[in-house]
Amino acid sequence: MKPVSKNDMANPVLSADYVYLFFFSFKITCLLFLINLVFTTRTVHRSCSPKSEAAYDAIFRTIEGTFDIPVKERTLEQNNAISTYYKRKDLYTIQGQPPRLYFDNKPVLKKDECPRLIKKQYTQEKRHWTEAHVSSVEEQILWIVRKIDM
Repeated sequence: MKPVSKNDMANPVLSADYVYLFFFSFKITCLLFLINLVFTTRTVHRSCSPKSEAAYDAIFRTIEGTFDIPVKERTLEQNNAISTYYKRKDLYTIQGQPPRLYFDNKPVLKKDECPRLIKKQYTQEKRHWTEAHVSSVEEQILWIVRKIDM
């Protein structure tokens, strides 16, 4: 491309080319910005693993302000629980009656509660896994029969 002089700027075709290039590059920049915005934003899924009785009690009593065990007498589990609490202090709350520990408005489970909740969920399911498997095999056989009939 040859260098541009002042006389070339008076040429409307040449100036229109520059305007077109400017808007084209602007469109590309906006498009790349939107692609970057869409693919780099993530939703934050906060979760909290089930706590042991000692860890749950340490976090609960720390929030209440009644945890008074001296630092030298604390167990490793209590120290870890307290440090976990202080890392996400704004997300832990005590709610409800009777009071329970919540993390990001979801109840924190105790490890000894987990088997009971799993059993409860299992019994709430209407179909046993074998029934679900049999029905999926029946659906596959029906699909094959329909394909053969065609």
